[in-house]
Amino acid sequence: MNPHTCSFGKRSSKEIEKPLKGYLMHLAKAASYVNVVRSRAALPGQTSAMQVKASDMTLDFILDERAREFVGEQLRWFDLKRTGKLIERATKYNPFASPNIKAYHGLRPIPRVEIDVLQNKSEFLQNPGYN
Repeated sequence: MNPHTCSFGKRSSKEIEKPLKGYLMHLAKAASYVNVVRSRAALPGQTSAMQVKASDMTLDFILDERAREFVGEQLRWFDLKRTGKLIERATKYNPFASPNIKAYHGLRPIPRVEIDVLQNKSEFLQNPGYN
């Protein structure tokens, strides 16, 4: 397995999530992908402490792992939206967002400039919650 192709990039993360949504026999494969990334990131002498087992593989675990891998990058919103976990995890883990996040935040607002240039504005409305 080439560690350069097993990063948590878009393609690999979906490969990891796919077995999680499928069959238990694929959990070991998901764990092996995570272990390649963790081995790359481990401090010298700490590789074995970073390894995970198939039983650790859940959608929430993968979302946590991607949060660590992509800290500060915009991919987080897309991950949470795509997996249906945006409201749940923002409410649970973000005390600043928790009082304000609503179901409509699952969609982004359409920029006003995009709506203004349309010839058929009545056919394309702003996403709910952003009017």
